[in-house]
Amino acid sequence: MLLLRQGYVYSRRIAERVRGTNPSADADEWHQMRDLNRELRADALRLRWLAADHADPEVRERVRSICQSIPVRGIGGVRLDIDANMGRGA
Repeated sequence: MLLLRQGYVYSRRIAERVRGTNPSADADEWHQMRDLNRELRADALRLRWLAADHADPEVRERVRSICQSIPVRGIGGVRLDIDANMGRGA
């Protein structure tokens, strides 16, 4: 049997795959994608802060220090350092 949906013709097997036969797995995947999206947005804000042209010389020095330490640190430590410095009125 063929199903017509939004101008496309699907076989029943394809329609079941698209629709999802396991709502719990679909929900888990949705939550994982939502969390990843939040993480990527937060990383984008961090990068924007690092790349900004800060007027305060103290903030510029902190940014320079963070950028120099990136190659020898883990991503978690760099994120924490950037987040802490972003909150200092930068």
